[in-house]
Amino acid sequence: MSSLSLFSKARIILTRPKVALVLGKGAKEVICQVLKGEGKPKKGVLVEEADLEKIEEAKFLIGKASLPILVISQLAELPLEKIRELIKVMPSYGFLILNFDEETVRGLKGESVSRVLTFGFQPRADFWASDVKINGGTNFKINYQGKVVPIWLGKTLSQKEVYSVLVAITVGVVLDINLVEISQRLKDLTFVTE
Repeated sequence: MSSLSLFSKARIILTRPKVALVLGKGAKEVICQVLKGEGKPKKGVLVEEADLEKIEEAKFLIGKASLPILVISQLAELPLEKIRELIKVMPSYGFLILNFDEETVRGLKGESVSRVLTFGFQPRADFWASDVKINGGTNFKINYQGKVVPIWLGKTLSQKEVYSVLVAITVGVVLDINLVEISQRLKDLTFVTE
């Protein structure tokens, strides 16, 4: 996350955008692909990779957003106490999106007053990938609330990159884009997310 200038802060206060803060690398670009789709950007959505060294700026964005979305895909070397600080400032109308497959991340679910959605490869996640095939491209089915939609990507992705796609799908649904439309927008995914 780049440092916010006084001008940027003033603009955020005035416009109150929807904000998706992502803890973890790679998903930001895929989220932007889902939001942009066919050259029609989703107006008023700010997508940032959160920098825990600039935690006050992350808290500012959460506090001023009309719809704050905090994504925690993996903890790895991230300090848990700073993550908990961010979770505590998330309002009840915000969304906390967690990687269900990481037990420590999944365990953060009970620490938030926000609405919580999970993603992963396990059927107990809210958004879960099944029937993953990686061969000259990546194909899988996304399962959500009894709906199953095929995702076809022309690029061969690693499992870590599939997680980035799952994050983007979850954020897209939170922002009222239907799964079929998201699938279409991901079809031409051309960049590597790692």
